[in-house]
Amino acid sequence: MSWPDRAVERVAALLETHLTGAHWPLNVLLYSLTLVFVTTTPFFNLHYFGAPDSSWDTLLQQASALLVPYRGVPGSHDANKVFRLAIPAFIKLFNLTAMQVFIGQVMCGVLILWVMIRITFAILQDKVSTVLFMTSFATCYCSYSAFYDVFGRIDAFGYLFILLSVYVRKPALVFLFCFLTAWSDERGLINTFFTAVYWLYADTGRPTVTENRLLTFAGLRANKQVLTVLASWMSYFFIRWILAHYYGFQTETGGVGASQFSITRQFIPLAVFSTYGLVWGILLIAFALVIARRDWLMAGLLALGMTVNFAVVVMIADINRSLAYSLPLVVISLALLGQNLPGHHVRKYLFVLAVFSLMIPIYDFDSHLHYHPTLPVRLVSLLAGVA
Repeated sequence: MSWPDRAVERVAALLETHLTGAHWPLNVLLYSLTLVFVTTTPFFNLHYFGAPDSSWDTLLQQASALLVPYRGVPGSHDANKVFRLAIPAFIKLFNLTAMQVFIGQVMCGVLILWVMIRITFAILQDKVSTVLFMTSFATCYCSYSAFYDVFGRIDAFGYLFILLSVYVRKPALVFLFCFLTAWSDERGLINTFFTAVYWLYADTGRPTVTENRLLTFAGLRANKQVLTVLASWMSYFFIRWILAHYYGFQTETGGVGASQFSITRQFIPLAVFSTYGLVWGILLIAFALVIARRDWLMAGLLALGMTVNFAVVVMIADINRSLAYSLPLVVISLALLGQNLPGHHVRKYLFVLAVFSLMIPIYDFDSHLHYHPTLPVRLVSLLAGVA
């Protein structure tokens, strides 16, 4: 047995002693939250909560008059939120304060981790592999943004909605979460394409889309989940048309376009990488499996979705926030690994990714580059009492 195999076996034996009983997923959740804390230091920037350039006032203003289009400074982040009405509607419905919304956002962060734990185990059917994957996932922007964002960008709600769209199975719930995702952010709407791709193959028993199945879909005999994703798109665009034509809502394009590329081009590779960190390795292996199996239709669908995503990324400043809406792609990739590779190979691969995930720095980019130290550096800093 090679040393990597021995290392994996020893780690697996250690983990399995802590993954017994019916409530073992709670242990994984606490472990994931701990990793998020020591790697990104949640709430370290809480003093920015009331900053003049935060978006909390914008959310409250939108909530106070849902049918009055918000007019922000052209080119600003808030100016592009005209149609992002899901959370303002919740604020209006439950009469929430900004701090209560933030607490809800933190709860979304916890739920994102919890749902991903449940999804990973359902796919891989292995507790150790679940822990190893969550180790890498905890270092991703999409997993810690809910705790890190105190500026009122509230993407965590959209991330949770789109993740739930591939977790729940009832068509009505799939529709609901796709619909809420679309009204959370236009980038979420784009990425519900991956939700449709997921449900196209979810019932086939293997992660592939055959031409015959696509024809079945065209004949309106596809599974109900796919049809409800399409219904959510049509409902969204119909309501958006009403808001535009009868209430004066307009899409703001300031600060969006090719001009942004000259500002962000040097940060794009680093920001793209840090959105999913070494979880990108899972996505790449999954795509390689599709190519090796010559599932050209699936390869085309995945390539189309990512091409659109990268086209959006180069036109805006919020690279991490945009790309993180493609969470269903991570679920698709896990399914491809789980259904095409032996369990011990998956374990070994996830072990390597987990180890290196803890050793690389974390960055995120929202018109400014932010750096989070590696886990060893962060632990030394915490022990030394350095903020």
